[in-house]
Amino acid sequence: MKIAGIIAEYNPFHRGHEYQIQALRGMGYDGFIAAISGNFVQRADAALTDKYRRAEAAVRSGADLVLELPLPYAVASAEDFGTGGVTVLSATGVLDAICCGCESGNEKNLRQYEALQKAEAAGTVGEKMKVGLSYPAACRSAVIESGEDWSDEPNDVLALAYRKAIDRIAPQLPMIAIERKGSYHGNSAGFESAESIRNRLALGESVEESLPEGSYEIIKSAPYADLTRLERGILAYYRTVSPDELKNYYGMREGLPERICKSAGAFTLTELYDQVKTKRFPHSAIRRAVLCGYLKIPEKLPKITYLRVLSFNEKGQEILKEMKGKATLPVCSRLSPEMRNDPLVQAQLRGDEIFALTLPNPGTPLQDLTESAKKI
Repeated sequence: MKIAGIIAEYNPFHRGHEYQIQALRGMGYDGFIAAISGNFVQRADAALTDKYRRAEAAVRSGADLVLELPLPYAVASAEDFGTGGVTVLSATGVLDAICCGCESGNEKNLRQYEALQKAEAAGTVGEKMKVGLSYPAACRSAVIESGEDWSDEPNDVLALAYRKAIDRIAPQLPMIAIERKGSYHGNSAGFESAESIRNRLALGESVEESLPEGSYEIIKSAPYADLTRLERGILAYYRTVSPDELKNYYGMREGLPERICKSAGAFTLTELYDQVKTKRFPHSAIRRAVLCGYLKIPEKLPKITYLRVLSFNEKGQEILKEMKGKATLPVCSRLSPEMRNDPLVQAQLRGDEIFALTLPNPGTPLQDLTESAKKI
């Protein structure tokens, strides 16, 4: 079996994700392991619906085995998101390549990465950060000065982070970046974006034509999460917490805790983000810091200590058997109470508790202690 690993969110699994797997099949890959974000996603929001439904939708639509990208990495910056995804996939010990989708495609994204590596090695990126540019802005400026094109598209940025993480963690694995079909925000070329699908679902519209059948059957009847259900709780937290405490949490760069606490009298999260925003603190960084502070994600992300299986099919079961002798981290289909002292598990359980409150009916939290991986 020739196995490809995919880092994704599947929020939800749509036609573009289906196309990616089909493209890999055309390259000779016939086994697919996906590492997906859990209940919260990298854009600092609650996922459309819970990780178990999204994992099942993925397996019903082309993936064979779905593993969870642990919460602290799923809501982190592109660099740490990439580190988490590559760590999870490479630890399976069975991959032949790691794949992602991006706007530029493989060749162009690789050129961007090589230009970035040269700029970082020459100290150009660091010098630009010293004069006040954020890391992403410094990278962009340095690469453009080198004569190479730069893309600010979100999946291009993530693809660069994946390449860097692979070089550091699993240099033996090739990376394949498949060109994304359609727009990141809209609906073009027959491929509707995840963002557009989520927006239409919120309006009660049918998205059947934009999802593979297996994904649609799961997503159409799922309870949809909404972070605004937590809005007052988050604002109350920031009205009562001290900047000194916030400095312990992920994304709270110097000066940001003070600005957040000062603006916590806002009536909505959007108003809070707008009041805090500056040239130094872009909207995305503020959203991430606010969510991570509320979830109490530590400044130093906990080490990934296990591989959490969310869903699999018959072929996925074969892959799991192969992983028994090759995986470099323990593989579990459910977290056990004995793991509670693990900082990573503590973060996961807190995330489950809070995510439950974003659903129409909060239900029973602590899913990771009660829900087992599902075979499809």
